[in-house]
Amino acid sequence: MKALLDELVGSLNEIIAVVLTTTDGFPLGFASKIPIDAEREAAAIASLASLSTRSTDLAGIGPAEEILITSEIGRIFVYPIGELTAIGIITVRDVTTALVLLKVRQLLPEIEAELERLLGDRTGGSV
Repeated sequence: MKALLDELVGSLNEIIAVVLTTTDGFPLGFASKIPIDAEREAAAIASLASLSTRSTDLAGIGPAEEILITSEIGRIFVYPIGELTAIGIITVRDVTTALVLLKVRQLLPEIEAELERLLGDRTGGSV
């Protein structure tokens, strides 16, 4: 898993860090160009994924596909992966959002295969 996350971080200069987490907030892996607290970031990403799922369910608009938070100097993208996992991608602010989604979707089959190996067939789907 580490190699896949390293590949994602290395795929775009604008990607700063990637955290893969269970929806319970347990980190499954991370890769970063800067020091981060992966355990706390995993918990925050899991919370965002859970809240987005609840919110879209209440609104009746279907499952959440992407969460985007833009701050003064960066962005955090959160993509739920099935029902049990999510991936968070921390970038600089001026990243092209479509490129981030493209990079995630390119590596997603390999990430899902690794998740299935780690968690069994309980991931429940893709981005």
